[in-house]
Amino acid sequence: SQIAGTMRAIQVAYNPNRVLDGTLRAGDHVDVLVEFTVQASNNDSKYSAVDASRVLMTNVQVLSTKADGVAAGALTADSDTTGGQGSADGTQGAAMILAIPQDQLAAFNLAREKGSLWYAVRPTQGSQDTNTAVATPCSVLAAGLSFVQIKSYLPICIAKGVK
Repeated sequence: SQIAGTMRAIQVAYNPNRVLDGTLRAGDHVDVLVEFTVQASNNDSKYSAVDASRVLMTNVQVLSTKADGVAAGALTADSDTTGGQGSADGTQGAAMILAIPQDQLAAFNLAREKGSLWYAVRPTQGSQDTNTAVATPCSVLAAGLSFVQIKSYLPICIAKGVK
């Protein structure tokens, strides 16, 4: 079997751009990125919704893709189910099977169901990770700007704590 111990195989299918269709091969490793719109849990909250993105998982092994089948064993990703269009929810399009640690299955499934997932291929050798950060529209747009520029161009970001 391609998986053992606490690893689990899960198949997802997306728009070909999300899964690097034609680039990814069985045996590659990917980082999984997630984007959510975070809503206040209290309807009369003073906080508005905010979009946020981060790396959810790193170094996830690709067991199979629609392009090349399996690395070894019996798992085979289903073929393209939508004629190339794909979906944003992980249910239709270019399929791949990933090896996910059991303790991360719930987070992966929540992100797949309620967020947007993207996949980034890692180098085959010498891959390293940096500290994980959460990106918001304000953190992305304000990066590298002075406080005066943020105050002038992005005043809403000052209220959200970007300095």
